[in-house]
Amino acid sequence: MLTSWSQGRSRHTAIEEPAVATHRRATYRVLLTLTAAAVSVMAIACSGKESPLPTLEGPEAEDLVSSVSGYIVMDRPVGGMVALSLPGRKELVLRPEGTGQGTVHSVSGPDREGRIVYVENHMVEEFIRLKTMRIPGTDDTVIFERRGDALWQNVIGSPALAPEGGLVAFVWNATPGYDPDIAGPLEIWDLATKRGRETGVTAADEGLAWFSDGRRLAFVELLLEREAQLVARGSPEFAVDYKIKGGTPVISILNLTDGVRTRVHIGIKPLVSPDGTAIMMKDAAGRWWSLDLASGSAERAKWPGDWRGPIAWIADDLLLYWGLPTRGSPVRHTEFGSPLVRRQSMGDLKLSVLGTGRFQTVMQGIDPRRRLSFGTMQQ
Repeated sequence: MLTSWSQGRSRHTAIEEPAVATHRRATYRVLLTLTAAAVSVMAIACSGKESPLPTLEGPEAEDLVSSVSGYIVMDRPVGGMVALSLPGRKELVLRPEGTGQGTVHSVSGPDREGRIVYVENHMVEEFIRLKTMRIPGTDDTVIFERRGDALWQNVIGSPALAPEGGLVAFVWNATPGYDPDIAGPLEIWDLATKRGRETGVTAADEGLAWFSDGRRLAFVELLLEREAQLVARGSPEFAVDYKIKGGTPVISILNLTDGVRTRVHIGIKPLVSPDGTAIMMKDAAGRWWSLDLASGSAERAKWPGDWRGPIAWIADDLLLYWGLPTRGSPVRHTEFGSPLVRRQSMGDLKLSVLGTGRFQTVMQGIDPRRRLSFGTMQQ
């Protein structure tokens, strides 16, 4: 059909009256000029920088970074990936930047064996790869390849690598498209065998978090409001009006040993404590709570200068998070991006001891578009 249509269009163009053809070309030129003018106006309107972020009052603690052992893994456009070692803060290049190799869409890990997983997206060709490699950038391996674009079609959610056992979980979008709300089957794959397993679970891409044993997984499912109301709330102040398409989000736990699913609380973005006794979660008002799994009670979780939420619950009282800059630090903005978008303000990566107000900066000037993960390797 395409060949036939093209041939027909060519014949029509060949016999087109000169006056009509001239008018058509003039119309195209006007449209192109108007389009260019509109783009220029938008670029001027959007040029410049965002206002600087609020700042956090010091002084900072000096002993938090030295207490952490692990790696922060992050993408580096275009197509690159690096790891920052803690406590030494030395950078390792895991994957050099470069075009033609796909972009790093999301990352997770490392696990205790030093493995990370990441989604490699090929937007133009419209396929993705789930891949794994080991720190310091060896054994780069494809787990699977599928059709679809992770950026504009949102075919896959962010993967979550178990701390041990070599399992990775993710949500595959049942209805890919421009809508960024991802929901669909929860898949779990084994890095060693490159095989997936059916879970029978439909989940939303609103956070996946493994327990330290690598056998239990906290995920988010969307329920009808009347079903969600049956799940107890740990505090009457917990805001539940999420306005998420598809239902009310409820955090549940899947036990891979026996397949049992347990609904624990309305919420999104679960983060499991290192000892497995609590889950941190976000309510509809953007506040963070800590849920005690034994008692079912929830209390507010606070830390200084929260900017974009937690990244990792490193120890029972130590949190790695996106933080506001400390007062006196340089104001930084993003350097790359669309000319139609203002340069975004950049914040920090910080550590905080929960409930104490103590904090320390790990890295300054972090682009909010970066994909980050943290994990601890066996020594």
